[in-house]
Amino acid sequence: MAKLFIFRIDIKGLDNKIFRVIEINGGKTLADLAYAILSSSESLGCHPYEIIHNDVTYSCDINNISAIKTRLRDINLNNKTMIMNYDFNKTTTFNIELIDSRDIIDSNEYLYPNVIDGYGRGMLEDISGDELKEIIIDIEENNNLEHPFPPRYKKKSLYDHRYFNLKLVNARLKALMYEMKNRYENK
Repeated sequence: MAKLFIFRIDIKGLDNKIFRVIEINGGKTLADLAYAILSSSESLGCHPYEIIHNDVTYSCDINNISAIKTRLRDINLNNKTMIMNYDFNKTTTFNIELIDSRDIIDSNEYLYPNVIDGYGRGMLEDISGDELKEIIIDIEENNNLEHPFPPRYKKKSLYDHRYFNLKLVNARLKALMYEMKNRYENK
């Protein structure tokens, strides 16, 4: 019988401002979890990442243990927390907490992952988690939305972290993950 894991993901320092709750089949890899986190957070997935669990670093980098080959069911999740660092120049750190796991009968790989809850628009590429926190404070304290997306996004809309559409996130999730997987794994 397959396992279903449910993780809550927060951007470090932004608890409850931007978070996702993702359910994912235990047969998926740590890389798949990283792609789900990044895709559901509006990342472009163009920088290196690492996931640290029980003092072991998993990444897409050949110098570490491969996140691409390590399945969630094969790591000891008794320590229910992990962290994921993304973009080592302008680092955003995600806190990952296992909040539930259960057996599932239908382990159809196309059913998972899914975002089942969340809040907040997502991260901004090429801006660190600390810089994003400053933007969010400015939005909340001054109602200042004059924080355009970084130039590489090629979007003209302003950033407002308070926007979150669960249906839209899930409608795009698997396609974005597929594109991201190809970028990381089929360089």
